[in-house]
Amino acid sequence: MDINSISGTAFYGQTNTQMGNADVNNKRNSANVEQVVESEKLIDPNSISLNEVNALIKSGSDQLLNVVPFIPPNTISDIGTVAASELKVDLLHQVETMIAFKRSNGENTSYLEEVESTLSGLRNQPFPKRVSEFV
Repeated sequence: MDINSISGTAFYGQTNTQMGNADVNNKRNSANVEQVVESEKLIDPNSISLNEVNALIKSGSDQLLNVVPFIPPNTISDIGTVAASELKVDLLHQVETMIAFKRSNGENTSYLEEVESTLSGLRNQPFPKRVSEFV
C-alpha cells in the first residue's frame, strides 16, 4: 500500500499535505504504514453500517448472515439506498432488544444470543485486511 493512497486520513497528526512526503521524510516502510491503516478502523457494533456488516460477512463472520440492521423505510426513501447503506446503526442494541422481545414471548433466542456474542467479541477489533478492501 502506498502512503499516498490514504490521503483522506490524518497519519500520526500530519495533515493531508504532509502525508504525501511522509515516506520520504520519515523513511517509513510500506508494511508499517499498512499496519497503521488497518488498525486505524475499529469495529464498533454500536455504530456500524450495512456495508460494514456485509464486509464482515464476506470476511467470514457468517453468524451475521441472518441479522440485518434495521433502518426505517422512510429514512431510506429520504436519503436513498446508497446513503442508507453507509448509515451507522446500533446493531448490538437492536439484537439485544430482539432477544428481550423474543424472551418475553417465550421464543427461542439461542441464535440471537450467538449473534450478540459475536458482535460483542468484534468490539474494538481492527477490521481484518480483507474487510478493509470492501469498506
